Amino acid sequence: MKKIISISIISLLLIACNHKPHQHGNEFTTSTGKIITVNETHSDNSSLTSITIQTNGFENDDTILLNDIDPISFMQLADLDQNGFNELYIITQASGSGSYLNVIGYASNNDKSFTPIYFPELNNADFENGGLFEGYMGRDTFFFQEDKLIRKFPVYLEEDNNSNPTGGEKEIAYLLMQGEASWQLKVQNAYQEKVQVVRDCSGTYIRMDEWDYKVCNDDLLADLENEAMTTLSFIDVNKCKLPEEIAVCMLYHEHIGSVKVLDIH
Repeated sequence: MKKIISISIISLLLIACNHKPHQHGNEFTTSTGKIITVNETHSDNSSLTSITIQTNGFENDDTILLNDIDPISFMQLADLDQNGFNELYIITQASGSGSYLNVIGYASNNDKSFTPIYFPELNNADFENGGLFEGYMGRDTFFFQEDKLIRKFPVYLEEDNNSNPTGGEKEIAYLLMQGEASWQLKVQNAYQEKVQVVRDCSGTYIRMDEWDYKVCNDDLLADLENEAMTTLSFIDVNKCKLPEEIAVCMLYHEHIGSVKVLDIH
């Protein structure tokens, strides 16, 4: 009888050990010397995890708890908007055949606080013919490239089975933008529009619908006169990098964004 009881107790202990939560984490040091600690806790019997983010050294430190999250694939600090303060990006991966990835991000507000970055969810229109994610069935990867977060995925055609996509690969770039109320990762779009070229001592701009956008590679427009009308292909960018030699200009030219010209038509 004692032997049976002992075996039962050992069995219960083994079961308890098998269901014991596992925890691992990483500590990051930002470019300004602030500490961000990320811990992930998960159980053997669950495909979801809990993530705790702890900041140290910010003016207003915080502990952020995220429950029922897909497991972490990888994490990285980056400065996508190039303002001198790092963001934290956590890439999570769902279980299942598609291994779908998601992005959880937090940005430093001048090291005063650490707040979420909105990552756009996909909707039905994205998957329709001509949509940005037409042919998407997961199996994506994320990587950082200069001031962009790149999403790469195989494209599935209608006849393709789950294990054999034949539509090639597609890359989508995201830029970090500061909105009125929050930080946002936005898809970098390409445009072809008729615009007006506007110049002053502060730089070169293109004007559309009475709004001005600063041109980062304005050398491509050097042959165009001020106020000239032309059709351009261009993409939006976070902001223009400062030149090595900065000309003194006391004029501030109001603009709502920055662009990089691809072609003149």
